[in-house]
Amino acid sequence: MERFKFLFVSLLMTLVSVTLFSCSSDDDNDYPKDAAAAIVGNYPGTLRAIGYDKSDAVCYVTLERLANNAVRISKLTCEKYKLDMNPINLIVEESSNGVYTLKTETTKSIEGMYNNKILTLTFEAGEITWSFTGKKE
Repeated sequence: MERFKFLFVSLLMTLVSVTLFSCSSDDDNDYPKDAAAAIVGNYPGTLRAIGYDKSDAVCYVTLERLANNAVRISKLTCEKYKLDMNPINLIVEESSNGVYTLKTETTKSIEGMYNNKILTLTFEAGEITWSFTGKKE
C-alpha cells in the first residue's frame, strides 16, 4: 500500500510539473513593449469636420516619441482648412494586442487610436470637432 501511494504521488508530481512547463517562445508577440515606438512616424491622411458638409481634405500628422508611453503630435497641418496645430503631448496605452489608445496629458480635447498602421484622431479646434484618419508611411 505504501508503495502504491509513493507511485501515485510520484506520477501526480510528474504530471503537474510537465503541464506547468512553459516555453519562452510561447510568450513572444510581435508588439513592442515600448508603446510609443510602435506608433511614431508620419501619417498622411484625410481630415473632415464632424457635423458639417465640408469635404475631406488632405492632412499630415507627425508623431514623435517622448517616452515609452508618450508621444507628441509635432505636426498636424491641413492647407485647405488653414489648420496648423501646435505640438500636443499624448499618453499611449496598449488596449489589446497591437491596438493603442492616445489621450491628452492636459485638458485639451484630443484623443485617438492606432491599429494596424492606421491612426485616427478626434480633436476640437475652435468651434469645430475634427476627425483625422491616416496610414503610417
